[in-house]
Amino acid sequence: MNIYDFRFLNQEERAECVYTEGTFLATNPERGNLYFVGDFYAEVLYDGDRNEIKEVTCFKSTNRLAPYLEHIAILKSVNP
Repeated sequence: MNIYDFRFLNQEERAECVYTEGTFLATNPERGNLYFVGDFYAEVLYDGDRNEIKEVTCFKSTNRLAPYLEHIAILKSVNP
């Protein structure tokens, strides 16, 4: 799946694609979940009050990763 094909999918198809082909990266409680799909990022925006997906968007720009950076935990490995 490339970003151009993804953009032609409806919201339900986008969500299915993200969940089956994407790799989960991070959650931002104020926005939603971030995934990496093929060669682009997908953002699943969630409405917690209604318990439903509001929108599934896609992008390639790393500038749009900023809302998620503070929510990514990077673990330091310790060599014995």
